Amino acid sequence: MGNLETPINLTVMFLDCGRKPEYPEETHAARGEHANFTPQGLNPGPSCCEADVLTTIPPCERQRRFVILSQYHISPVPGPSAAVKGLFSLTVRQVAFSTSLLASGSGYTGPFNTDTNLIFRHVFENIGNAYNPHTGLFTAPVRGVYHFEFYIHGSGGSSQLSSAALVKNGQKICSAYENQTSSGHSASNGVTLLLEVGDVVFVRLLANSKLYDNSNNHNTFSGHMLFTM
Repeated sequence: MGNLETPINLTVMFLDCGRKPEYPEETHAARGEHANFTPQGLNPGPSCCEADVLTTIPPCERQRRFVILSQYHISPVPGPSAAVKGLFSLTVRQVAFSTSLLASGSGYTGPFNTDTNLIFRHVFENIGNAYNPHTGLFTAPVRGVYHFEFYIHGSGGSSQLSSAALVKNGQKICSAYENQTSSGHSASNGVTLLLEVGDVVFVRLLANSKLYDNSNNHNTFSGHMLFTM
């Protein structure tokens, strides 16, 4: 086939300096045809425009197809493909978040009889919106290598163990553990992971563990994408 070896269902609109879209065009693949992705009448090199990609496929699948699109090593392509690739490079490389356990105030979390997912409600940064402060889940928006760290804190006491684990798709990856009988204590851990689109990472409080937090934000969960794959 022409510039693209696999048909990709995309509808591309060009917005020239914020004006209303003038000509939405469907790809040949979207119409069931097999031809080059070269909508007629488009300027291959506009100096001031933006591309808005509209699709009916789920977001995770859309990101996967953007990865495929960005990895074509071909001769210079017409304007639409170049604009979409540029949009991709500006979005998927901006994924980073940093959170703490309590939205406000102070208090204890746990202990519980079973392992319990933690929801870090205070968000310092959430670039790319891949972290959900309502569920505590980070969902990978694109295939790539990510680094995660978490810190936990307890107030001390013989029966106040503090322990938590970093979990990927239900599998425990690493854990942090501390127990001091006379004073406050902290523990931490971190890991670098290759994630596929839609993989989920979160922190789980282990059974019979107890955390304490206040405005000092002792308990945190952070991560960022290192590079795409």
